[in-house]
Parts: sequence; C-alpha cells; structure tokens
Amino acid sequence: MNEDCIDDTITTNAYSKLADGTYFATISTPDVYSTFYDELVNGYEENGDSEDEAKKKAEENLIMTDLPKLPESGDLTEENPNLIDTKSMGGINGYAISAYTKYPNACLAFVDFATSYDMVMKRSKTLGIAPARGDAAKDSGDTAASLFDSLEKGNIVLMPSIKEVGQIWTPGQTFLIDLAKDAFRSDKKYPDEASMQKGLENMSQQIHDAIYTLK
Repeated sequence: MNEDCIDDTITTNAYSKLADGTYFATISTPDVYSTFYDELVNGYEENGDSEDEAKKKAEENLIMTDLPKLPESGDLTEENPNLIDTKSMGGINGYAISAYTKYPNACLAFVDFATSYDMVMKRSKTLGIAPARGDAAKDSGDTAASLFDSLEKGNIVLMPSIKEVGQIWTPGQTFLIDLAKDAFRSDKKYPDEASMQKGLENMSQQIHDAIYTLK
C-alpha cells in the first residue's frame, strides 16, 4: 500500500488501477462490479483483444468474494486460531409506494414486476448486485449466495436509515487517513496498540459529540 490510499480519488481510480494491474484486489461493495468489469474490458481491448475476447477474460478474471474470517482472539499472528465470521455494515435496496399516489394498483404492479425472479436475476447480472431473495441469490453464483447467507446469519448488519449515520464518516475518514499517513512518518504517531486504541476512542467521541450536537 502506498500513499494513494490517503487520497479521496481512491474511490474512483480503484477501477482503472485494478484493470491495469496496479492493484491486485480492493475492498468495495457488489454494486460496483459492473464498473470494475467495464474497466477491465477496456483494458483488454486496449491491449489488442477483440470485444468478445475482452469480455470473456474480464468474466474469468474479475472475482468477487466475501470478507475473510478473523481470529476470535483478535491476534492476527496467532497460530492455528479459532476463526469467526467477520461482521460488516451493509445496505439494501427496496421499493416503497407513496401514500399519496393516484395509481396504487399500477405501483403495486411495478413492484411485483421489479421484484420478480427474472428481473432480480437480470439486475444481478447487469449490475453485479447480490439479490436479497433466496432463490435468486442461490442461482446467481457463489458470491451472491455467500452474501445472502451472511445476511441471514446476521453477519451483515444493515445500516440504519437515520440522519445520525451521516456523522460517522468524517471522523472515521480523518482517523483512518491519519493512521495511513503514519507509515510514512519518521516520528510515529501510532507506534503501538495503545496509541491506536486511543485514536479509535477519540474518533468514537467525535462521532458521539457530532450526533448529540446535531440533536
């Protein structure tokens, strides 16, 4: 990892960096699969492959997988650890019908159409989004099935749709950028676990203060 990880543009240049081989892997969400796929296809075409050859290579080489399990003890250096599932935040898309609509039956018909097996499968294939219905998730492939299973087991915790969540990102980003910069400092700010723990506690306090200031 280099100082690119500090730059906000990592969220957009990760697609091309993965396609040109600069990055081997990146952590993201399944809904951006199609963007990575398109960049990979473009990269193969620039190297002389036909469109069909490029698409075939992209499908073979672009792999999504869920998060790895971690040692229950929290010690990554532990030999033969007892591994537990990683928990992560997640988001889910849904459809809602306004109580003020003049065409409730048409709305219901659209929701029924949009959530049908065929349309959910098409959405998954086109956008790389893991279906939230079990039959489609199972038929969409190993990754989608694994994500659905993680959701069912409670290992993906859905982000609450409340305004307080918006107060998490700036303190979190500030701390993680500072932590990433530490690798390039001669005088380390976070030389041990205690200093990192203190940094996390400060971040948590900033989030807490921002939420209650907002209220």
